[in-house]
Amino acid sequence: KVTVFFRYRQLRRPQLGQEILDHVEKTLADAANVEHRTRGLEGRQMTMILSPKPQKKEKEKREPEVAPPKVEEAQQEKEAS
Repeated sequence: KVTVFFRYRQLRRPQLGQEILDHVEKTLADAANVEHRTRGLEGRQMTMILSPKPQKKEKEKREPEVAPPKVEEAQQEKEAS
């Protein structure tokens, strides 16, 4: 939850609070979704509720395991050379 509080003369410029919330939304776009955002002032504050984005399940890209060469095969290759 992101809350912007306004004091005294700041109440005359609610667009500044909107800019702050826009910046937070853009910054967290990769990690969070906006569930709810107030359209204007609610008393002396503006709020925005965020929720985390579901994580994508990435398949583990494992390289196929290669068995180490057997000792006998290595010795045969040395003898053949």
